[in-house]
Amino acid sequence: MMQIFETIPDNLNITCLGKTFNVAICKSARAKTPSARIIDDKLEIVIPSNLDILQFEDAVLNLTHWLEDNIDKVPPIQAVTAKQTKTKPEKLPDSIDYTCQDGSKITIIIRKTQRLRRCKIRLINDQCELRVPSNLPLEALNKILPNVYTWIESNIPYLRLQAEIPRTLNYTSKTGKNIVIAVERSKRARNVRVKLQNNQFILVLPKSTGKEKLDKLLPDIFAWVEKKAPEVHEVQKMHSLPKLVSIPLLNTDFPINYVQEYPKDPLNTLDFDRNSIFSSVVNGQKKILVVNYQDMLTFYGEQQDLWLQVIALQRWCLLLAKKHLPIVLNRVLSQNHFQQVNCKVHDQRMRWGSCTKKTGQTPTIYLNWRAILLSEELISHLCLHEASHIIYMNHSAEFYDTLVNMDPDTLMHEKGLDAAWDELPWWATHKKQLNAYL
Repeated sequence: MMQIFETIPDNLNITCLGKTFNVAICKSARAKTPSARIIDDKLEIVIPSNLDILQFEDAVLNLTHWLEDNIDKVPPIQAVTAKQTKTKPEKLPDSIDYTCQDGSKITIIIRKTQRLRRCKIRLINDQCELRVPSNLPLEALNKILPNVYTWIESNIPYLRLQAEIPRTLNYTSKTGKNIVIAVERSKRARNVRVKLQNNQFILVLPKSTGKEKLDKLLPDIFAWVEKKAPEVHEVQKMHSLPKLVSIPLLNTDFPINYVQEYPKDPLNTLDFDRNSIFSSVVNGQKKILVVNYQDMLTFYGEQQDLWLQVIALQRWCLLLAKKHLPIVLNRVLSQNHFQQVNCKVHDQRMRWGSCTKKTGQTPTIYLNWRAILLSEELISHLCLHEASHIIYMNHSAEFYDTLVNMDPDTLMHEKGLDAAWDELPWWATHKKQLNAYL
């Protein structure tokens, strides 16, 4: 007996020779004709997604005839009560609390990493961190946890030693200035040592160093810090971020403001407008967010790492340059009847800009983000200079004749660009450890 349907169901029951089969209906955009298949002892009908009711009824009738002729060949089929849906994998927890055999409790922080292929565990100060691949399922995590607990039990003495020593030490110099000394653990270190890195004192301790041994060495450590403290203060005096950042192109001076707390949800908690630019830099546990709002430039987060602040400020200027420099370039080119070009803003080390041209392709002009710190007059000349390279890919006499025809003050502007490069603020030319932050 032929069944009548008003709509195509997700599954249906077919009775054939006294046996009832529950059949799942699967729609496929690739299927051209209806077909039957058995997957995991479940019977399914695959139909085209655009199949109408009459064609579906014919497909069910053909399946019934096929079952009558092959009833002995069809294996026992499990009932399908509903359409099979993919279940989302359970999320991994952010941390796991483990109670050791001696009754002490340790928090295991779980950190997901995309490039990681296998799980790794390490000690960070007085905490235990388990790094896992970002696509690791919860079942796989539960399988490796016994090994993690075994590793923790064998390293409990080192965890206790780390818990005894604070992460930072404070020392007051003879001049009354407070000096913060960061404490780090190292597997490779064999002796206690203190170093000066990026104008910050760092105390490196071997894995087995405890509080008693450190207390004996503190007088020698503080004596070395006292000796090097004048050098740090002198460098910090010379290299410190300015109180305001001037952008002549926008005719705006941005005073710098510092906020110690890093916002959890910047887009919902901070005030910003369409002119605001967000620049964030993360280095391990140190984070900095730079954002401008109503002619105020605010640094959120890390306040001790000067070099991290420099990188964040450079990235903010880079994003600002990517927004405004192409507009100036297009305006200058249209005024001088140049063809359309591609504009890219890069971090060039030794030049203000460059131009490339390939046969049959649109020329590309590259501008240094530091040009955002120039006056609009010098930026316009820089754009004309690079645009002239579209005609002459050299600095010949014909090149300068073309440039002078567009800008009669070419000689003065060329000297101005050379002088401006030497007069750039120190933070704009800083290149130390850029790859570690960007």
